[in-house]
Formats: sequence, structure tokens, C-alpha cells
Amino acid sequence: MSKSVISAVILLGLLFGLGLLVGSRAAQKRQIIFEQPQLQGVSDNVHVPLAERRYPDDRPFNLIVWQPNSYRPDGELVPTVWRAGDMTGFYPPDPPARYQLAFRDLPGSSTVQIPGDTVGAYISSRDLPGGSPGEKMMITPAFKLPKTVILFPFLDRGTSIVNSLELQVPTAVDANRHGNFTYVSPTFFFRDRKSDTRISYGVTLFHHAARNLPPPREQLLRTEEVGSWDEPTHSFQVGNPIALGSRIVTVLKGSALFQTLPIDRVAPERGNKIQFGTCRSRLVNAASACRPGS
Repeated sequence: MSKSVISAVILLGLLFGLGLLVGSRAAQKRQIIFEQPQLQGVSDNVHVPLAERRYPDDRPFNLIVWQPNSYRPDGELVPTVWRAGDMTGFYPPDPPARYQLAFRDLPGSSTVQIPGDTVGAYISSRDLPGGSPGEKMMITPAFKLPKTVILFPFLDRGTSIVNSLELQVPTAVDANRHGNFTYVSPTFFFRDRKSDTRISYGVTLFHHAARNLPPPREQLLRTEEVGSWDEPTHSFQVGNPIALGSRIVTVLKGSALFQTLPIDRVAPERGNKIQFGTCRSRLVNAASACRPGS
């Protein structure tokens, strides 16, 4: 992102859920792995791991801010009362400071919101410490399995792992230049317990563009399936947009597809309900393209 641009992404996940579907279509069983909880505000639910020097592991769900707050020596966010809903499209109940944290208590500052089963985020590159070039601003509603739970989602060949959420991105602005990205992408993390190889499995729901782009073609989807091998983390990045024709993502019936222009509830014909999944065969497709050193 260039210094002159403000990049704003608003992510609202309503009733975010993660589950398993087991068996044939005629006799499917559903197991809920995680359903976004009802939360009573931001207190103890928002964390900045780089400022706190630890990743929170005392509960399954947290809202993670990956960029420490450069306006404060402790790197933490502060309560705010500005109308962030003017950007996110969502207005928490009173008192707003109970449900909102920001980099500064000023209008336009990067802000997170948590009321009930909804999370919101307004992200501005103005809050990056050295300007936006070469830096990343990311806020993540994150679910992590307890340490005592080990899940093998594809042990049964008939199992699919499914993600369901509602999304709106009413504000998205960037310069659309090289290295300038504004996007929303939920990610699964898988680990091979034998080799410790890790796969970051991302599904892009929204990627801002200056104009509405046609759906990605199958050849482009296949070309972008696998990123390069990252030796320090012993991992691959795998992913595709949520689009028909992907070999590694299954789009469920009724789901909205990959979007490049802001997504708002006032445009229901474009859709904001997202449902996608992956299964053993699709993970094999991705893993077969992963080669260390590639």
C-alpha cells in the first residue's frame, strides 16, 4: 500500500460457524466444531499478541489484532466512542466504549467491534507506524482448538469441513497499485503430525478492485492454488477465491461468490451469506501440488 492511500476493510461475521459433514448426501451427519459465541463486549476478547508477547490460549475464540498500536507504549488498543458504524455498517448498543476498541479515540481510527455474535473491523493504513509501503494491517476473528483436542477432519473419506458466515464490506478504498491489497480471506490451518509440514488453506471472499471483475477462470484458479514453500515456518500457502471451478474449494448451494466491489446488505441481489468447504480429495489436490523448495 502506498503512503498516500487509506485502505479500509470492514469485516462483519454474523454467526460464524465451522463444522463437519460426515457421510453421503443421503445420510449426512453434522458435527459443529465451533460456533461464534455471544460476547458481551470487547473486554478480554480482543488481543494484540505482538504487544502481549503471547497468543491467547485460554479460550477458543478471540479477535486478534496483528499490528501493535504505535500510538501507545504498551501497543494495546483503547476504548472509543466514535461512530465506527458509519464505516462498518454496524452500530453497537450503548455505551459504545464497551463494544469498541481503536488505535486512538478519534473518528477514522482503526477500530474493532464486538457485540453479541457479531464482529466488525475498520482498518486504516494511516495507523501503520512507518506508512503503508511494505507493511500489513490485519485483524482476525480467530478460533483455535484447545490443546487437549486433536482433530483429524479427513480420517473418514466421506467427511467435509465447512465454514459458514455472513459478510458485509460496505467500505473498501485502495490505490489498486502493485503491492496494494485490500481483502477478506478466512483460513484453515492444517498440520501433518509426522513431518510437521503445515498448510495455510485460505479462501478469498473479497479482494478490492477498481471495477467489478468477471469470475476467475479455471486456469487462473489452478495457477494460483499453491504459493511458495516457506522454510522458516515449514509451510505452504494454499488457496483460491470462492468460485465455481476451483479444485480445492467447494462452494455450497446458496453461497455468494468472490466479490471485488463493496458488499452491503442494501444490495441483497449480490449476496452476503458465505458457505464453503473442502474435503479429503480437494486437500489431496492441494497437497499434490505442494513441493518443498518450489
